Amino acid sequence: MGSTQPFEDVRIVGFDDTLSTKPDPDKDLYDMRLELSAAPPVEWEGIFLEERRLPRHTMWRRAWIEGRYIVIRCTPEELEKYHLRNLQDDVDGTNAKYREHLKKAAAAEQDEAQREQEERERLAGIKRRLKFD
Repeated sequence: MGSTQPFEDVRIVGFDDTLSTKPDPDKDLYDMRLELSAAPPVEWEGIFLEERRLPRHTMWRRAWIEGRYIVIRCTPEELEKYHLRNLQDDVDGTNAKYREHLKKAAAAEQDEAQREQEERERLAGIKRRLKFD
């Protein structure tokens, strides 16, 4: 960890129709690519996938991260009517949970540094008390 850069929330900033593809020509489902403000960290991706794990309604579709994109397989109309709002909510929830993850990681890092400092002080104290003739 140890990053000095503050985390900036990942946001959905656009829809890339040129990269959206139709994997099965016999179905009206597309892999719709929504551009993110930044490629998210791996830990963020894991939280996002967990946010999406359980369906919340009958129109629920699987979504995943590919670089700077969220990909969701759905019809264009479903994206417009249902999924964009759901994905925005999931991104917001993921940002909040990722911030909590960062706080916990920073606290654990600080605890580890404190333990290491105490151990160095302990050894230094032993060194000072040792007598060599």
